[in-house]
Amino acid sequence: MTRSRRAFWILLPVALGSAYAFWGTGFAQTTGYRLVSSILDSGGGRHVSGSYVLTDSVGQLATGRKVSGSHVLTQGFLSAGGTSLLVTAANKAPQSAPVGQSNLAMLRLDLKAVGEANVTLSSLQVSRLGSAGDSDLTNVKLYTDTNASGEFEAAQDTRVGTTRSFSGGVATFTQLSFPLPSGEGKALFVVCDVASNAVAGRTFGISLESAASLTATNADHVSPTTPFPLSSNETAIENTLQEFTLEVTPASQAVLMGDRVEYQVKVVSIGGYSSAVTLSTPGLDAALTTSFGNTVLTPTPEGAVTSLSATAKDSAEARDYGITIQGVGADPESKTRSTTATLRVQDFTVTASPQTQQVLLGKRATFDLEVRCLNSFSNTVALTWAGDKADVTLSSAPADPVACGWKGTLEADATAAAQGRCTITVTGQSGARTKATQAILDVVPPTPSEIVLDNVPTGVEVGTKYRFKGHISPSPGVTSSR
Repeated sequence: MTRSRRAFWILLPVALGSAYAFWGTGFAQTTGYRLVSSILDSGGGRHVSGSYVLTDSVGQLATGRKVSGSHVLTQGFLSAGGTSLLVTAANKAPQSAPVGQSNLAMLRLDLKAVGEANVTLSSLQVSRLGSAGDSDLTNVKLYTDTNASGEFEAAQDTRVGTTRSFSGGVATFTQLSFPLPSGEGKALFVVCDVASNAVAGRTFGISLESAASLTATNADHVSPTTPFPLSSNETAIENTLQEFTLEVTPASQAVLMGDRVEYQVKVVSIGGYSSAVTLSTPGLDAALTTSFGNTVLTPTPEGAVTSLSATAKDSAEARDYGITIQGVGADPESKTRSTTATLRVQDFTVTASPQTQQVLLGKRATFDLEVRCLNSFSNTVALTWAGDKADVTLSSAPADPVACGWKGTLEADATAAAQGRCTITVTGQSGARTKATQAILDVVPPTPSEIVLDNVPTGVEVGTKYRFKGHISPSPGVTSSR
């Protein structure tokens, strides 16, 4: 290639809003490149962009367009012939965004194919900026500016491609098939959600790092109007989404069957949430009953507080029950939040063994007693017992309450008792809970002794005297010989 040396002007761009002005100085350079600019000089202008320089005289053919041979001055960059994809970025990022914010526009990309061919955008890769992590942002999306308003409007603008997520700080949209006819400009918005568990205080932005961030068929060059990277401002994540939460303390309590306990429920306002919240305990087990001190609370930043009473019916089992506490806001979305408290229903039993026994008149009997605890019951139990037969004397019950798992004996003395049945009631009490069992003592006299003859001969004649040997078989409980 031969080089022609001519005197000319190099135009240096100075930003004036969205346009540029140019000043010149003499230089010589290769011809054969296209220049695009938004402000045209008054004649003979020259412009430098990267390594490309337009030379030759430029004559004005029409308002807003200057040509010299194959060189055309139209709109903002210089390319080496063919078809170029012109990319302009506009920041749309807000200064801050609340946790949980959805459809947050961050960057607008104005795309235009300049040259002879139509261009199709097939892929776009965006990078995450700032201190936020991948998990702080979700649902990265592209929208085209359908109504050409220049502002993102989720209800009017059209989705392009599928939803992506950041991984390793990048999100890549593929198989876009987004058409860009030659000479026609279109805009894309890069939109994302702030995760509901995003960390407040972190910042994030969106960037196109280089020309390799875009892939377009029929485009010989990707040319930005300002140097790469093309970035948005950084947005600070704030915990200002209007919301409320429910807290319950303590998280778990123990109760005996028939007793009740109280929890404290707190409704906390986040981000200025001020709608009334109605409380309930949906799905409550039939063995429990609950009641709130106030069923409707207006949340405050410190937390509006009410009580929740929970009672275990006598029909409850000794096990853990979950109590779901639900709050429904009076806001337009009827925000619904819930938390769970645990009610540990405990119990104990008192047993006597054997349940029934006999004792001879003038004798004593012993019963084995045990206090058994259910579902981690740990309170002490006060024991008492009494019989309904006054002439049967019972041993004394323990003077102090006994611990869970206690084992002991009860002695019943029938020395001075008359024949008959004595029903002994053993009672255990812990708080308001009372459990009882019964033991039966039958006081019986000994039966008459029987004489058993050994070796009784057969064929004894009437009137004949014989001598026999034998033994006495006593009744049960008889120990003396007769």
